[in-house]
Amino acid sequence: MKMNDHLAVKENAPTAKPQKFLHTICCNSCGTVLSKSYSGTESYVRCPKCQADLYYTVDDKGPTIHIIKKPKNLPTPPALAE
Repeated sequence: MKMNDHLAVKENAPTAKPQKFLHTICCNSCGTVLSKSYSGTESYVRCPKCQADLYYTVDDKGPTIHIIKKPKNLPTPPALAE
């Protein structure tokens, strides 16, 4: 065995698999972070802050979020100071 044999690449060595990208899912209504999900995820979730029911899917292009039930008491944003 030569000194540098452990550095040689084997012909049948497995290739690196492409890693999945982790996406952060936020509520469309209030912006609360709901989940961190990988590609291929489908889920229904209720936002703990505004109580909106959401359905989301994650594919290679990114997340798609649909509001199933509108939020109950969504606070109005503060007025901008001039």
